[in-house]
Amino acid sequence: MFRILRELLTGLDGQSHDLGRYSWLGSFLSVTGLAFWQQSRGHDVDLMVLATAQGAIAAAHASAIFIKRSTEPQPPEDPKS
Repeated sequence: MFRILRELLTGLDGQSHDLGRYSWLGSFLSVTGLAFWQQSRGHDVDLMVLATAQGAIAAAHASAIFIKRSTEPQPPEDPKS
C-alpha cells in the first residue's frame, strides 16, 4: 500500500516528493469526500457532476505534470546494464 502511494506521489526517481501530485491527491479526495458526506446527509449527489469534477481534476493535474516533465528528477542509471 505504501509503495503504491510513494509511486503516485513522487517524481520519476521515486524519491523526490512532488507538490503537484500531493495537490492532485488532495483535490481528488476532497471532491470524493464531499460527495460521500453529502450522500450520508441524505442529499442527492448528481453523478454526472461528480464525474465531470473528477475528470476536470484529472485533466488539470495530468497537464501540469506533462508541462513540468522536463524538470522531473531522473532515476539513477542502472549500473548492471
